[in-house]
Amino acid sequence: MSNYLNISSSAHGKIAISAFVFQEIATECLENLAKGELKDSLCLKNGKREGKVSVNIDSDGKTIIQTEILGYKGADMASCSKAIQTDIYEAVYNMLEISQVKVNVSVIGIVSQD
Repeated sequence: MSNYLNISSSAHGKIAISAFVFQEIATECLENLAKGELKDSLCLKNGKREGKVSVNIDSDGKTIIQTEILGYKGADMASCSKAIQTDIYEAVYNMLEISQVKVNVSVIGIVSQD
């Protein structure tokens, strides 16, 4: 696994994107969804439990964005997960024009909405 996705290289050097860039894009998407469209389904923090985003870039240039979220009791987590995958993929594509991205969503817990 690498911390950078190499975009191009030449005699003058390489152009690469850090995994941190992908992580920031995904984190911003999750925060926006939790405040907006998915506010009744998606929880990013509850007590000591907190969702997180991690990124792995393999040697073939495939970028895997792993998100861990909490869901609210009674929410349709399949639809929520699909919306997260779509939103993050589209954000990465729109900002970086990179399509070799896989977005995995793991629901790490269900919490009550207070």
